[in-house]
Formats: sequence, C-alpha cells, structure tokens
Amino acid sequence: MNCQERSREKLLETLSITLGEALEFNRQAALAVAGEGYTSA
Repeated sequence: MNCQERSREKLLETLSITLGEALEFNRQAALAVAGEGYTSA
C-alpha cells in the first residue's frame, strides 16, 4: 500500500480507507476460494 498526502491527518485517513479496501478485497477472494459450503463461526 502506498499513499502520499500533504498532511499527516490526511495521510492517516487515506491509509485507513485504502487498508479497509484491501482487507475487503482479500476477504472476498478468500470467500470465493472457500466455496459455497463455507459458513463463518
């Protein structure tokens, strides 16, 4: 992940959003690999 912003506050905000998107992407990929029978605990 690489983010460049002018202020620390904006950088932290952008990093938070970007990390959330990356985690959601990875979650969706893991669910796709797990298949239809997967249920979470």
